[in-house]
Amino acid sequence: MREYVQRLLQGRYEVVAVTDGQSALESAREQPPDLVLADVMMPRLDGFGLLRALRSDEKLNTVPVILVSARAGEESRIVGLHAGADDYLVKPFSARELLARVESQLSLAALRRHAAELERQLREKAELERRAARESEERFRAFVNASSYVVYRMSPDWSEMRQLDGRGFMSDTPMPRRDWLDEYIHPDDQPLLLETIREAVRTKSMFELEHRVRRTDGTLGWTYSRAVPLTNENGEIIEWFGAASDVTARREVEENYRKLAETLDVEVRVRTLELEKRNAEVLRQSEQLRDLSARLLHVQDEERRHMARELHDSAGQTLVLLGLTLGRLATNGDEQAPGFKRSLEEANELVRQLTKEIRTMSYLLHPPLLEQSGLRAALSWYVSGFAERSGIETGFEMSEDFGRLTREMELAIFRLVQESLTNIHRHSGSKTAVIKLLREADRVLVEVRDQGKGISAEKLAEVQTRGSGVGIRGMRERLRQFRGEMIIDSTDLGTTVLVTIPVSKGRCDPEEPSAAGAEAKL
Repeated sequence: MREYVQRLLQGRYEVVAVTDGQSALESAREQPPDLVLADVMMPRLDGFGLLRALRSDEKLNTVPVILVSARAGEESRIVGLHAGADDYLVKPFSARELLARVESQLSLAALRRHAAELERQLREKAELERRAARESEERFRAFVNASSYVVYRMSPDWSEMRQLDGRGFMSDTPMPRRDWLDEYIHPDDQPLLLETIREAVRTKSMFELEHRVRRTDGTLGWTYSRAVPLTNENGEIIEWFGAASDVTARREVEENYRKLAETLDVEVRVRTLELEKRNAEVLRQSEQLRDLSARLLHVQDEERRHMARELHDSAGQTLVLLGLTLGRLATNGDEQAPGFKRSLEEANELVRQLTKEIRTMSYLLHPPLLEQSGLRAALSWYVSGFAERSGIETGFEMSEDFGRLTREMELAIFRLVQESLTNIHRHSGSKTAVIKLLREADRVLVEVRDQGKGISAEKLAEVQTRGSGVGIRGMRERLRQFRGEMIIDSTDLGTTVLVTIPVSKGRCDPEEPSAAGAEAKL
């Protein structure tokens, strides 16, 4: 499976394949990837362990991770996503689905990187502007300290403003006034200002606050105000002396940055939502295609069963009656007409051959042995007939205690072997073929091997990605309903088809469908 996925993605991306989770982590640390595609079940370090290690690494914690597992269902997907995975892919999956998931995650990662870079640039720009404003403010404060720019005096409890020299920024107050709060301070800032004043009076410490004020032209501006208490010999506050600077420009820059950041965040969320909707649509169409393929295969099998029955019951019986009639005519033929009798015997021989061919065709369409005696008997009969018809020496290995599977699974395995042997006869040029069936506690293994000319690398890649023909696609569709896997390996020494089908433990009733068992490993 690792080689299959590598071949599938290598045409579009640079792919580094490793054998286990620990090797994947070491490879990622040595050369950070754009995306990690990992099986949940891996030696040394499983998929979740690899995910935790990547998320805890400062350099790799933003790399998108797609976990692959044979465990289907919403709960398994939620577990994978809660663990920190960006996506969760359930085996078996189609090439289109894998490529769509990978492309989607790479697009999202590129969008995140773009957003991060834009945010970094904005932050740098804002920092430069903030630094410039801070430097300007510091120069301005130095100027205030030297020139008493916006200087004010307050009563001990701040109930009265005794004097304010606004220097053009704020209106002057040459005489004491008690309505200074409403005159100068924005209503929304008054509660915080009063609370800060109370705390400064209580602790006899410096008053310091940024707040909005009404400027000389009536517009609102921002000021950074500080005031220190002046005390008598008893430590009692007799007056507050303060100075304020104009920080409106800096606050406007910060507000513009905040709005820009919010806008960027909204755009990222909208784009992410669009990509998620596209992903969901791809998944929905993929599921619909799978359902349609399964229904078509079922209809095809039922039609084969019907045609086999018609050939056996109707045409077969008619030929039997014709053969009996010809036999009687040959027996009762006139001894004086030997040519007529010989013609009848030749016609009877042709009827027998035609009857045999129709019976063979009927059995190939739907072997009755499959339902009556099981998979072993049906395959033994088919392999023997295939060797006789094709001239290919065909070996067949299957233990006698293999047991029965569900009717649907037995039919799928029979069709798979049938299609594989047909491909060997048509394309491989091999003189031999071997079929092996092995049943383990939680899976069934099917192997079909020849010693022919093999499949070229280009053709094999096409077979792995698109199925390359109705036969291969049909085999994959039959296996998909059982969550089975098919791996095709080919060299110039021959081709091997290896199929793994999960099954539940124990024997299966051939009359009842069986739930797929433990997840198949890569």
